[in-house]
Amino acid sequence: MLFKIKSESQIDEKTKAYRNLLDKDYQQKLEEIVEYVKKNCDINSKEKLSKKVFDWFCDNVKYDENILSEKREDGSFINKEYEYKGGKFWRSEKYALLCGKGVCQSISLALKDVYSMLGIECRYVSGRDDDVVLDRFKGRHHAWNEIVLEGKKYTVDWTPHFRTFMTEPRTKQTNEHCI
Repeated sequence: MLFKIKSESQIDEKTKAYRNLLDKDYQQKLEEIVEYVKKNCDINSKEKLSKKVFDWFCDNVKYDENILSEKREDGSFINKEYEYKGGKFWRSEKYALLCGKGVCQSISLALKDVYSMLGIECRYVSGRDDDVVLDRFKGRHHAWNEIVLEGKKYTVDWTPHFRTFMTEPRTKQTNEHCI
């Protein structure tokens, strides 16, 4: 499975080359994670594979607290560019894996990609969630994942403020978007 940046706008050759580099490096990082998980886990147990992926993210990706302080007047976060190998790109799932830090959205999208490569049904969910560890995040916009194992849905949420693995689905919260 190959994950690519998609854009309908016209871009110059330098930008195309940089996007190709990001795609290549992101795909390579996904494959490294999948290989690590398969090498260090019972590949016949999707539950164990799921947990190993979750643990890898907890051990290797840091929550980017700086993002929380960069907001517009309406409270929404400012999407800024990040440097990587001589270029800049917007916060995305690539940011989480290539820079080793992220927020709920970028982490959830990257988790979805890894789970998908392992054949684990996973979807990205975003909305408002009151099931939080810290009150300052109650009712705020959030993103997480739901995986399906043996026909049953579970919530997987890497972010430190909500951290849960294989709990009851939270899609009963006020969802805004699922993919």
